Amino acid sequence: MINMQKTPRTTEQGIISLIAIFGVGLFALGAVLSISTGTLAELVKNKNAVTGSQAFYTAESAMQEGAYQFVGEVNETQNENFRTLDYFTLNNSAESGVIISDLGWPYAEARGAASNGDTNRTVIHTITIFPEGLAFDYAVYAQHELNFGGSSEINGNIFANDGIDFTGNNAEVNGDAFSPEEFTDTDNITGDAISGVEPIPPPTLDTDEYRDAANQIFPDSHDAEDFLNNQEQTARIFIEDIGETKIQGNNTVLQGFFATMGDLDISGGIITADDTYAALVVMGNLKISGGTTINGVVYVTGNTTFGSGNNVINGSLISAGAVSVTAITGNATINYDADATANWENLAGLNTVSTEEPRIIRWEEE
Repeated sequence: MINMQKTPRTTEQGIISLIAIFGVGLFALGAVLSISTGTLAELVKNKNAVTGSQAFYTAESAMQEGAYQFVGEVNETQNENFRTLDYFTLNNSAESGVIISDLGWPYAEARGAASNGDTNRTVIHTITIFPEGLAFDYAVYAQHELNFGGSSEINGNIFANDGIDFTGNNAEVNGDAFSPEEFTDTDNITGDAISGVEPIPPPTLDTDEYRDAANQIFPDSHDAEDFLNNQEQTARIFIEDIGETKIQGNNTVLQGFFATMGDLDISGGIITADDTYAALVVMGNLKISGGTTINGVVYVTGNTTFGSGNNVINGSLISAGAVSVTAITGNATINYDADATANWENLAGLNTVSTEEPRIIRWEEE
């Protein structure tokens, strides 16, 4: 018979077991603390995200409400002074308010702010209550189609509601091109070609203001031709004839403006706008050829075409006809002149009553 005798547990073995149990406990406690800390951090992060979003959307809502009230006030009373709305609560999570600052007609800044104790957010929108005025930001604005050919050169940005097309590779746009329509050819554009933008409604001019300001009024276009062709005149000319007027001669120089209710075919000479008037106002079709130079805004409601010769516009071309097509061909050069359009808000005859909704033109956040 074998005697099975247990070996007595030593003190060292008991201590090792105790240490092992203590180590396991510490590891478990550390794991629990780590998980708890991570969970707490996530909760804090989520809370910050939620409160931040609450403040942002509250600020956005405050800004929109303030802008809405401001626009309604301006439309009804023509009050263009800045005003401050008191702080108020839009939801139960953030206190908010808005400051509307008049930037000079037709622009305003709506600054909505919100705070909920954890975070502060500010949303800033710059708005215009006259989207038609955006047409004056471009060297060429076309209400409909804009077609390029020949060796035409545009120094500035261009915009066309119904698309931009190029014939050949000699035309050059030294700037950005914008259109609601997709671009099929961008090789002639040195800047960015941006499609899918909002359409810009055409500005309209009241010709009665040009008739009233004119010191030379011609019921017959032939009399206007005799007065101006190859002559140097300082005059404000208005032609009531709805037929075609032909202005010819390299020696033709006009300081003032030339407005006609009909078509205009101009070949040679220099026309320079004065005061706040457009250089040319053509309520029919416009053809420019023969090395003509025009300094100022050119406004036309019919088709616009360029013929032979080094024709130059220093200012901007506004083609605002209901069915107009703008064809820039030949050797035409259009240089956008910021000085000529800087005070477009005061352009004589400009109809400042918009038919469009106010438009946000800049968005910022602080």
